[in-house]
Amino acid sequence: MGFITNENIIYYDGNEIIESGEELEVEDLFEKEFLISTIKDLIKNDSLEGDFESFNNKITNCKNFEEIEKTIKECDIKYKDTNDYKINKYRLNLNIIEKLKVMDDEEFNEITRSFHELYKKLNKNK
Repeated sequence: MGFITNENIIYYDGNEIIESGEELEVEDLFEKEFLISTIKDLIKNDSLEGDFESFNNKITNCKNFEEIEKTIKECDIKYKDTNDYKINKYRLNLNIIEKLKVMDDEEFNEITRSFHELYKKLNKNK
């Protein structure tokens, strides 16, 4: 199941002001389970510290990437020796790319289904 919950993005022409909570982050276009798995891999491999048990319990209830970021902050997940409660989005995106590279066509199409749906809707409304 994907994260896309805001159909307004499809009709956005670039002139409207987007209200808080209506933004769409590119991470929201990946299937939820894939994104969660990638974030957990990043946390495991990047020597982060925090309340991982609480994070694991809460992350599946997140509705979008913004909520995941809030959960990261609530669970005090951070890089050691910093006060910054977040994950490195650049590293997350590199991990996403690495995972996508090794997928077969069927798995890749499933994980990126929301990208294709959004592309079709955007072009239909031209």
